[in-house]
Amino acid sequence: MGITPIVYGSLGLAFLIKKQIPINDIDMILLDDDFDNRWEDICKFLIKDMKYAIDPEHKQEFLNDILVSFMSVSDIRKLTKINISQLQKTARKEITYYNLTLNQHLNIYKNGLLNKFRRQKKEKDDKNKIDLIRRYLLKNRE
Repeated sequence: MGITPIVYGSLGLAFLIKKQIPINDIDMILLDDDFDNRWEDICKFLIKDMKYAIDPEHKQEFLNDILVSFMSVSDIRKLTKINISQLQKTARKEITYYNLTLNQHLNIYKNGLLNKFRRQKKEKDDKNKIDLIRRYLLKNRE
């Protein structure tokens, strides 16, 4: 499709720390231009080719065996500072993606706890990830 997303959340965190952690979904950030101009193509690909269904409660989430959700760079900037040109690009097999830094992941989880809905659903998981990131940063002095 010619789109290079930014992977974040549990999957992005697992890639960074090179450790298996529970991954319940795939969270991706799209460049604003891709989000604005390629969203329809992305939806068609996920629905027709990958057999995903749009989550009726969240128009940017798709359900199949695993939930896939999308945000735009503009939306994620509300949770953490992000400069695309400073992100590391990674290629694995046929997939190319960017990943956030550990500090950006930490900011997202900390800011997520400020959201009442998120706190009710994911407080324990988010606190565990915050603790995991802090321990990793202390151990590895990133």
